[in-house]
Order: sequence, then C-alpha cells, then structure tokens
Amino acid sequence: MVLLILGLAISIPLVIFGATLLVKLMDRFPVIITIGGGLIGWVAGEMLVTDLALKDWLTGLGIAYRDDKPFLGGYSLELIAGAIGVAIVVVLGKCLARRHETAASTEKLLTKEE
Repeated sequence: MVLLILGLAISIPLVIFGATLLVKLMDRFPVIITIGGGLIGWVAGEMLVTDLALKDWLTGLGIAYRDDKPFLGGYSLELIAGAIGVAIVVVLGKCLARRHETAASTEKLLTKEE
C-alpha cells in the first residue's frame, strides 16, 4: 500500500509537468502536432497490414508473406501502408484545419456586420 501511494505521489506530478511542457512546446512549434499525427498514421498503416487476423484475406489479394512480413511486388507493404497512413492523416488534418479557420473567419465577419 505504501508503494502504491509513493508511486502515485511521484507519477502524478511528473505527468502534469510533462503535459504542461508539451502544451507549451505545441503552442510555440505547431508542427509538432502535424508530426505527431503523421506518426499515428504511420503506426496505424503498419498495424493494418501486419495484423495476422487479416493475413488470409491479404494473401487472397496477392500479398506475399516472408517471415510474417507482407510484401507487394517485392516491396514491403509495411512501408507502403505506413506512408499512405501518414499522407491520409496529414492531408485530412490540414483540410479540416483550413475548414475550421475559414468557418471561424466567416463567423467573425458575420458578427462584426451585426
């Protein structure tokens, strides 16, 4: 019980400090958000094609496996899917951010005219 309390007493302030530091860094360098989103897209793409539950389905589509690693036409499908995941997440994020900025500026103009 003492170790649990000690662990919580140490870890909670560390998490709060780390979160505060990350928020300050993201405010100063917004590209960190894009990089983080891209990393999540990369991991999602790799996880999708390396999931063993999809191995039979992907094999039926012509994907070859070597040492439980998927290959398409001699190229690593992990790398291809990771790159596609990055592209999807970053492009979609940029489009949504632009739409949000446009809506906010339109709303600002409309409230200014009233």
